[in-house]
Amino acid sequence: MHKILRWLGAGCIGLSVVGQASGGDAPAFKIHTLQDAPAARAPEIVRYAATWQATPQNPKERQIAGWVRRQVEKTSPSRSSGTPRLQGGSPRQLQALANLRARAGGPVEVWLRRENGTPAQIKGRVLEARPAGARLMGGNADLATARRFLLANRTLLRLVDPDAELLLTQVQPDPLGGRHLRFIQRYRDLEVWPAELSVHLDAAGNVVLLNGAYVPTPEGVSTAPAVPAADAVARAEAHLAVAGTELNQEPQLVIYGPLANAPRLAWKFELTGAVYQIWDCVVDALTGEVLLAVNRICHAAATGTGVGADGRTVPLNLWREGTVYHLMDTAQPMYDATSAPPDLNKTRGVIAILDAKNTPPTSNPQGLDQLVYSTSNNPNGGWVPDAVSAAFGLDQTYLYYLQRHNRNSLDDKGGNIVGIVRFGVKFPNAFWNGKAMFFGDGYTKSVDVTGHELTHGVINNVGEGGILVYHNQPGALNESLADIFGEMVEEFTLGGPDWLKGAHLQLPGGPIQNYADPNRIEFAPGRPNPARMSQFVNLPDTAEGDNGGVHINSSIINHAYYLLSRELPNAIGTEKAGRIFYRAMTRHLQKQSQFIDMRHGCISAAEALFGTGSAEAQATAAAFSAVEIFDAPQAPPPAPIPVVQGPDASLSLAMIYDEFFDILDGPYLIRRDTSQGDGPSGVILDTMKRLAPRRVSVSGDGTFAVYVTEDYDLGFIATDDSEVNLLGLPGTIHSVAMSPDGNRYAFVLRDAQGNPTPQITVYDFPSDTTRTINLYVPLQDGERLDIVRYADAMDFFPDGQSLVYDAYSEIRTQEGATLGSWTLFALDVNTVTIRMLIDLNEGLDFGNPSLGHAHPHLVTFEVVPKQTGRSTIYAANLVTGEAREIFTLNVPNELTYPGYNGDDSAIIFTVPDNQTWTEYSLARQPLAADGITPTGNATFWLEDAAVGVVYRRGTFVSSNTPPSAQLTSPASGQTFTPPANLRLTANAADTDGSVARVEFYQGSQLLGTDTAPPYEFAWNNVPAGEYRLIARAVDNLGLGADSAPVNVVVAAPATRPRLVSARLNATGALEFRFEGTAGARFQVQASTDLKTWTKVGEVVLGPNTPPFTDDAPKQTPHRFYRLVQ
Repeated sequence: MHKILRWLGAGCIGLSVVGQASGGDAPAFKIHTLQDAPAARAPEIVRYAATWQATPQNPKERQIAGWVRRQVEKTSPSRSSGTPRLQGGSPRQLQALANLRARAGGPVEVWLRRENGTPAQIKGRVLEARPAGARLMGGNADLATARRFLLANRTLLRLVDPDAELLLTQVQPDPLGGRHLRFIQRYRDLEVWPAELSVHLDAAGNVVLLNGAYVPTPEGVSTAPAVPAADAVARAEAHLAVAGTELNQEPQLVIYGPLANAPRLAWKFELTGAVYQIWDCVVDALTGEVLLAVNRICHAAATGTGVGADGRTVPLNLWREGTVYHLMDTAQPMYDATSAPPDLNKTRGVIAILDAKNTPPTSNPQGLDQLVYSTSNNPNGGWVPDAVSAAFGLDQTYLYYLQRHNRNSLDDKGGNIVGIVRFGVKFPNAFWNGKAMFFGDGYTKSVDVTGHELTHGVINNVGEGGILVYHNQPGALNESLADIFGEMVEEFTLGGPDWLKGAHLQLPGGPIQNYADPNRIEFAPGRPNPARMSQFVNLPDTAEGDNGGVHINSSIINHAYYLLSRELPNAIGTEKAGRIFYRAMTRHLQKQSQFIDMRHGCISAAEALFGTGSAEAQATAAAFSAVEIFDAPQAPPPAPIPVVQGPDASLSLAMIYDEFFDILDGPYLIRRDTSQGDGPSGVILDTMKRLAPRRVSVSGDGTFAVYVTEDYDLGFIATDDSEVNLLGLPGTIHSVAMSPDGNRYAFVLRDAQGNPTPQITVYDFPSDTTRTINLYVPLQDGERLDIVRYADAMDFFPDGQSLVYDAYSEIRTQEGATLGSWTLFALDVNTVTIRMLIDLNEGLDFGNPSLGHAHPHLVTFEVVPKQTGRSTIYAANLVTGEAREIFTLNVPNELTYPGYNGDDSAIIFTVPDNQTWTEYSLARQPLAADGITPTGNATFWLEDAAVGVVYRRGTFVSSNTPPSAQLTSPASGQTFTPPANLRLTANAADTDGSVARVEFYQGSQLLGTDTAPPYEFAWNNVPAGEYRLIARAVDNLGLGADSAPVNVVVAAPATRPRLVSARLNATGALEFRFEGTAGARFQVQASTDLKTWTKVGEVVLGPNTPPFTDDAPKQTPHRFYRLVQ
């Protein structure tokens, strides 16, 4: 992303104060991590070969490669072979805020609306003190205090005359002693609708808070209508196309002031139709355009009953239209009263059932042939049984989430819940497709299946685009949570869970899963569902392999939930367990969360709900340990690389004043490097030509750089000004980047017409080969869109294997319009894989990415709203996906070209500055240790400079090899008697640095640290339990590596288990009860000949151990049992 900077005498807006950090707020867009970003490999056949070529096919590529090689060899002979806090505020608003802070004498927080720059909230301890003598003013004291505040801050509020523009409409007393004054906005005696503002006073009568949803003073809006009121009414009636409408009140002339659009003079009035229709209408008084027409009256709900697919009669919430009743529940709290049922396109907050009427006529339907509302003329009869059960199940699922977890529908925003019954003919399944739940014949009668599928809808609405991608462990977690909450919906509806998935479906093979004893049900002949991680089933990540076993390995987590709820000696019950798992699902899981993340998330949830160290948190940990999901130390941070030792230096662009001709000339390259004796303003380097408005690319050791000239030639310069050369091919190079080690060079070339091409060409110096890669937009399914027009700014990772870049894409609509958008990508040059770091956004452009120097997982870039053109700098972590807002320019249509400094402790960026010849300067924003959070205020860093890049001169190392660790004592499998004294010892080494310390862990608990060999720790008085020990070596740069885990047991000698009782229960199943050492785990094995033994279950002994039950005696004449530890 680039622009022609405002040189050659263009006007500019000065920036006497750079501004302040935006507060590090999270963005409204999603940063994909390098692991979860949509990705696709380039096709095998492309315009140029996507493989390394010793002899490039393009003559210009051959010439560029040879020239680059000669320059590198000459220079390095050894190489041969906004914040919400006043984001976007105008300078006048910034000064007004400073004045307010001075008057308030304390911190003041201001949140401006992105749409129009007015404050959404102003908050402080005392924003305006109650004036002396206010007691004599009586009830008018509050209004007088509020008006003093409004008038004093009219610039910040963007109101010309608050006294005239704000009309008090209500004073609300507060039970805590304060008062709330509500105002409506007016302009020239016309109401600005629907604009309001509230001023909040504390018990002492001081202003402490303002909330507003209004527009700036609508200066320039005409107050003389061109369209008569009667014509406006006629146009609204034609727009509604509703028969029999009547005017309910005389049209009122208003200023229509929506937050995101320009104010307009308009007629506002009401039209009534049927008894359930009152339309609020707004029509432009100058053009006659209908701006708003919304029905604000809801229909009354009806009730009835119906017989479901399982033969039970259940209550129904219905919606009546004349004599017709719809299976559409409008009685729930989420129902939006402005809706117009039964039209789902105009209705929000309903639970609706549609009927596919057994179409398409196949058991393997691929689409929908027809779809109708499920209706009846009798509220208590005439219903399709599947529709009744679906309506009841969807209602119960909604009520479960609302009453147990305070979740308002699947999206937690009151969105519609839609079920489609009789899909196909005997279609053997039910599923959620992201918009609706589809039921095959009979699948509505199992409420746990309904709860299961709708929980997928909940999962899809957590986070940005949902969590838990549907394969391998994340997919198994996705399935498990749907299983668990399906069972909880069953308990909510029927009074108790049966811990069986789909038992009410009465399938030929019986239930699908048994959560209490997963091994009891086989997913294939002779292959039982797993109950713990040692039984985890490794399947290929294909459709035939169940996407890595998502429906199979889910039983491990299901069993952990069952143990936590019912079977552990300290089981906590389903109510608490449900709260823990729900909080983990909605607060702690990500797209790629693994089983260990589920453990961590559930324990964190239990601690938040019940307290750190609580019985519930301990039970949660025990449940996951029981299924062998053990704790481990937190992952070490991303590997840093050694920081180049030396001061920050920079190369930037600047205009030079030519006194002889009295003109500005440039831009030229300016170096400021104190190691070269440069002064505060830097020195001009001879680049032989003026430069294009691009960042130059500097080697990691700071010795040389490559750049693009104004006529699109390629330049190479030694930063000590000892060598400079040009390629000599003007019109060829659009942009260039060099890997920090100087081994790889990426180019975007220009075609014969002077347009940048949709490819990146990479030259590899060590192998003397090139590769040209066609660019595209990757999709989630591995497919690609060939809509990229060209790339612009590029930056290599330190190892030179990958680079980040911005690219411009165009999509042509069906109407023939062209929509263009900039966003960020990552390219793995070796594998030719492109990943999209930020999705295309029709309202925002993303560009000018730059990676951290010492922490290459950090990236800074700028975001430009297409509507305002005001650039905001962001910084992001490509490992975690976290992003923070850094700084917002107050000036539209300017770019900042942000980049990290030498140790990633600050971001350097371009700001307008009309006090300099260049009309720009460089600013510096300090960062917190995480590299993405601003701290303190931005300040000027280098005056009279633009498009800067920071480097350091010194030794550069492109990677950091992890250290190694080995836990040498105790030995894995060793057993100790409690209370045990364990001596932990470890070996550690680091090949490219030194070992700073060795940390000893039990699970995720840090036991102790040793900083010198021999590395050891004494762990004394260890109670009974199973323990997983790990040693972690940490090197001098903070990079850590873990040893292989060692499992030990501290336990008293186990006593032989004893059979307490054995009996046939009422169903004919055999029940056993055992006793023995608490916590001892045994397999239950069975045989009919005392030769071949088969596992049929397991028991964990304890005071509350439930009986072991076996149904086999019903079909087996005789059967023998044994316990095996």
